[in-house]
Amino acid sequence: MAEGNIIVNQAGNLCGIIDFAMLGQGDPTCALVKVWTFLNQESRAVFKKPFDMDENTCSRARGRAFWRVQVTKNLRETILRKL
Repeated sequence: MAEGNIIVNQAGNLCGIIDFAMLGQGDPTCALVKVWTFLNQESRAVFKKPFDMDENTCSRARGRAFWRVQVTKNLRETILRKL
């Protein structure tokens, strides 16, 4: 997700997220990665409430977000070593 895909109102509050890249995957944890990446604990609770997500799905999303952070970190380190 790019920074430009995050929609905020004039007060700076999150209003929506534009993300069509993972529509075909069917795993809700793919979309929930954004929740763990960009939102604090209070905002995550507000986001998740209308979707009635079970704790297992939320935990898998948290794990997927952690994995992405590690992959990105390792990729950056590899690129910097080659420079």
